[in-house]
Amino acid sequence: MTAFFDCSSEGSMKHLFQLSILGALLGFSTSSVADTQPTVKSNTALCAAQPLTEGDKVVHISADKVNLQQNDQADFRGDVSICAKQMAVRSDTAEFSRSQKSVKASGDITYQNEVVNVNSKNFQASLNNYQVKLEQAKYKLNQSAGRGKADLLEVSKESLVVLKEATFTTCPVDDNGWQLSAEKITLSSQEGWGAAHNAAIRINDTPVMYIPYLTFPLDNRRKTGFLYPRVTSSTKLGIELSAPWYWNIDKDMDATITPRLMTNRGVQLQTEFRYLNEDSQGLIDLHYMPSDDERPTLNSRHLVHWQHNGQYGDNLRAYVDFTQLSDDAYLTDLGSNHQDSTDTQVNQQVEFSYFANNIDAALRVQNFQVLGLHPSSYQTVPQLELSNRQAYSLGNLKFNWWGEFSHFRNNDAQVDRGTRIHIEPSLSLDYSDLAWRFNSELALLQTYYRQHYRDPLVQEDDKINRTLPKFRMHGQLNFEREAKIFSYDGIQTFEPQLQYLYVPYKDQSKIAFFDSTRLQDDYYGLFRDNRYSGLDRIVDANQMTLGATSRFINAKNEELMRLSFGQIYYLQSEHKVLGENDPQRTSSKSALAGEVFVHLSKKWYFNANVQYDTGNNQVSKSNLTIDYRADKNKLAQLNHRYTRDVSGHKIEQLGLVTSFKLADSWHFVSGYYRDLSEDRSIDSYVGLQYESCCWALRLVSRRNLNTNFEQQVNQSMGVSNSFDSGISLQLVIKGFGGDGGLDVSDMLQQGIFGYRRPYFLNQ
Repeated sequence: MTAFFDCSSEGSMKHLFQLSILGALLGFSTSSVADTQPTVKSNTALCAAQPLTEGDKVVHISADKVNLQQNDQADFRGDVSICAKQMAVRSDTAEFSRSQKSVKASGDITYQNEVVNVNSKNFQASLNNYQVKLEQAKYKLNQSAGRGKADLLEVSKESLVVLKEATFTTCPVDDNGWQLSAEKITLSSQEGWGAAHNAAIRINDTPVMYIPYLTFPLDNRRKTGFLYPRVTSSTKLGIELSAPWYWNIDKDMDATITPRLMTNRGVQLQTEFRYLNEDSQGLIDLHYMPSDDERPTLNSRHLVHWQHNGQYGDNLRAYVDFTQLSDDAYLTDLGSNHQDSTDTQVNQQVEFSYFANNIDAALRVQNFQVLGLHPSSYQTVPQLELSNRQAYSLGNLKFNWWGEFSHFRNNDAQVDRGTRIHIEPSLSLDYSDLAWRFNSELALLQTYYRQHYRDPLVQEDDKINRTLPKFRMHGQLNFEREAKIFSYDGIQTFEPQLQYLYVPYKDQSKIAFFDSTRLQDDYYGLFRDNRYSGLDRIVDANQMTLGATSRFINAKNEELMRLSFGQIYYLQSEHKVLGENDPQRTSSKSALAGEVFVHLSKKWYFNANVQYDTGNNQVSKSNLTIDYRADKNKLAQLNHRYTRDVSGHKIEQLGLVTSFKLADSWHFVSGYYRDLSEDRSIDSYVGLQYESCCWALRLVSRRNLNTNFEQQVNQSMGVSNSFDSGISLQLVIKGFGGDGGLDVSDMLQQGIFGYRRPYFLNQ
């Protein structure tokens, strides 16, 4: 043991007491700390005068005065600084005992190590077991926002901090919006988690929950344990209590198991399994309910959902979207995070895609589980698509081809099995410049069907060949000029386009609707080459489509206004009947389709999509929205949706959505939708949220019409006259397993419709 005396330039005496020890002090062992944790040197603010190297096993103690007693004990007075490789202490006085291998300090104490910073009144350290005790401590964690107080704080060599009669919070200093008070709190920086015994959670010093034992995160590492419970109520489910349990299986997979208690229905078990690796990612949901008190005739109810995306090498990809429900009313009764309660079908699809040098291939199996009293759909088992990746070119002339093989099954349909083979080669000619574009296409559509009828008495052709040519020409001009709208200087464009389409008529009434349906006739649909999806109906055409778009673009290249309109002019006298869902057309032109977008003010938007029947002088379909949007949480929207004929019924709905701040920490959200045809409310919700920097509270009330898929489709379109009302309360403590807080945009998705921008429901 050696004592050094250092005289400063001001003439004051400074004593340095240096001890060589084999072990380490306060949180590190005799072995290198780098084996388990990154080495953190003494705090520069407290130990700048005695910087220590990474391998230094020396403890430096310096003070204004030192008193050595029989080479065993040393007393230090005045500006005492104790420095070791992973800790630093500053105090008014300190005592060192060589025989007891201990250090004691008192006064205004500042203690720092790699885990925690502490202000205290008394400090004790044992060199035998490498433990530190600080009384009346105020602490702040170094690797997270955690802080608090403790009657006694203990630090061990494993970087473990134990607090007795302590508090913990992640709120900023001087803001105890929430805090955890407990008889004992253990904080482990190595594991990234804390544990509390006999704990109470307080909001603004008011106890809101007592928990005998809980764990909580100190950083972003995952840990098995319970998550926040969820409590809601509704007329359909009663009081609902969910208690999710998180299972950290491995670094690339985890699971959440949630028991769900509904007082009106019973108990349900929900499980979600997630996986992620270099080649793929996905999740599997399994929900099971052994019995439903509201539906005693059902033995059990379940949901199976699997999502998967995988890429294996450079050429092969896999995609899965599979949902299976135990009954048609599952979504309307119990809900799901992956489907809406108003969905009339769920997808069941598995697809593999392969990309070769010049050929793309896709093999899929697909089915739709149809919900309610609707005709069942065909299964595609399987479907193989082939196409060339790059066109074969000769100057501007290009040759493309694609083909498909599909097999369909539907045991409830008259044609219960069908096979379709389609080949479509095409030649295209494309010229383009900044001011114009012209393209034309000539294709041959060759399709072969083989159909099997469930009723052996039906006398129909089981083999059908369909050969159709298709010719299409499309041209567009781009004009622009400098213009001024109100106070905006910019460019106005005028973009007329003209299309000619020819497809001869072919009787297709004997072909079943395997995977085809009518598409909407909006502005963009005017320039399609077929009004059906799929291949089961190729509509004859001898028509000209005329359309134009005008835009106004300001000096910042922002589109402030857009107006588009167009119409199809039929060059043949009438359109022949193709079959089911395709009535005969006698008019010489289609409905006039238009689209309007206006953004002349920074925060105001107007969108409109209208289809006007010029023959009958009436609107057949329209969508209108007026949006005020200051940011994602401060907005208002008025929307109107009208359709004159959906399965023989008119739909007209008006909606209003608002979201704005009531004060700095208070936010209000509401939505209201009314069915003008039936003169009734169909969906409404109100939400109030308080959010501070460290905790948030949300209260949401909703009321909406129940969807009933067990009744025939009528004027109500599957919607019953009964309402479901509910209320939910959600509390999130930030930095305590809820770092993300509450996003106000979540409340905008409450109810049936939610918020869309713009509120269009197009294909």
